[in-house]
Amino acid sequence: MPEPWLRPAMRARVHELLADGGPREGVLTYLDEAATRGLTLAVASSSPATWVRGHLDRLGHTAQFTSVETGDRHAAKPRPDTYLAALRALAVPAAEALAFEDSPNGVAAAKAAALTIVAAPNPITATLDFGAADLVLPSFDAASLGELLARFG
Repeated sequence: MPEPWLRPAMRARVHELLADGGPREGVLTYLDEAATRGLTLAVASSSPATWVRGHLDRLGHTAQFTSVETGDRHAAKPRPDTYLAALRALAVPAAEALAFEDSPNGVAAAKAAALTIVAAPNPITATLDFGAADLVLPSFDAASLGELLARFG
């Protein structure tokens, strides 16, 4: 998701590029496996709710998320507020949750919320430092959700 540290012109271009796209490769497989396992899911984004919910609605995935916590309701990343709100909404302790991130600010926010972090940088963030993540994947296809849960669960 676009981060607040992006310059306004860059943020506008990122929004434009993402406006018509679908989920990244492997994400739908993760969502399907999470549903099969009965896992509850939340979105923790620095983007505004209208943008996040608009994309979830457009892609038909809104119902898969118990909670959608956004930067217009909570302090934006790298502050942990969106993650802490998501954990409260799911009634899940941080030790039992995984955060999936594509930005260093997101990794910092998840780390501050005491979450285990799997980073999968996107083409825009691929050259940035993800060293604080617990695991960095080149894509969501690189490991199954089951493998991640076995490793970190």
